Amino acid sequence: MSAADWAPRATPELLARRAALRQGIRAHFAGNALEVEVPILQGGPNRDHGVAVARSGDHYLTTSPEHPLKRLVSAGYGSVWCFHPCLRPGESGRLHRPAFTMLEWYRPGWSLAALRDECVQLIAGALGRPLELQVLSWQQAMALVCGAPPDELSLAALAACCPDAPPDCSRAEFYDLIFASRVQPQLGHGGISAVEEWPASACAQARIAANAQGQPVALRCELFVDGVELVNAYDECWNADELRQRFSAHAEELGERAVHDERFLACLAHNPGPVSGAALGFDRLVALACGCNDIGDTMAFPWEIA
Repeated sequence: MSAADWAPRATPELLARRAALRQGIRAHFAGNALEVEVPILQGGPNRDHGVAVARSGDHYLTTSPEHPLKRLVSAGYGSVWCFHPCLRPGESGRLHRPAFTMLEWYRPGWSLAALRDECVQLIAGALGRPLELQVLSWQQAMALVCGAPPDELSLAALAACCPDAPPDCSRAEFYDLIFASRVQPQLGHGGISAVEEWPASACAQARIAANAQGQPVALRCELFVDGVELVNAYDECWNADELRQRFSAHAEELGERAVHDERFLACLAHNPGPVSGAALGFDRLVALACGCNDIGDTMAFPWEIA
């Protein structure tokens, strides 16, 4: 075996920069949030659309640290955060790996807007430059490509916006494809774009509420820099019955038996009041800070050479 087969990918200088970014984030949270470590195995899957889950015996590999962090919030630990190794089978590409590092944190008593502003501050500090914030609703972002709010368009009009889409796409599938392939690359150039008020069908674990027009929307905010999604943040739903129903519906869509993380659902009976939470792709942040095109270049041993 040659050195090319076993040698680390990231240079010593880049790994030093990665470590410095970690320290900067720790300094950001020092004194106002508790750093914790949470397990990489949990008793049930964290179901989200488009995210595969994998088992290890009678436990599930964590696709994010969301459930254990929320259990800490329910138990009264206040604001908590962690760096966490996440495992999502099948993910690949320059901005994806099956194994990657997530920075995730939760703020009891914070609004989603306050958390969004904290995210902008943290990202600007990591990138070493001020970031002008552009706030768009999901409808406004989609209209950049579609020319009109997407819920006003026919399936044929949506197909014209996404000519590479496979036949027989549903409306929701067209929305996902158009956003990922046409809208996202336009966001966050020269600053940072926040996309808010997502369709209720894209709620995941976010609360659903009426917007100013009286339409039900997911209280969710995604942040983009240079066309790269960095943050997914929610005004969190803390209702066990509602989340159980969402998880079961998702399992049914996949043709799977509904298995739930019962300890997580049980913790939601202890409601701490409003909570906002954010997940930030740390490898993507390092890549942007260091001028890397592929997050694998920011890792000593990315998945393909681990």
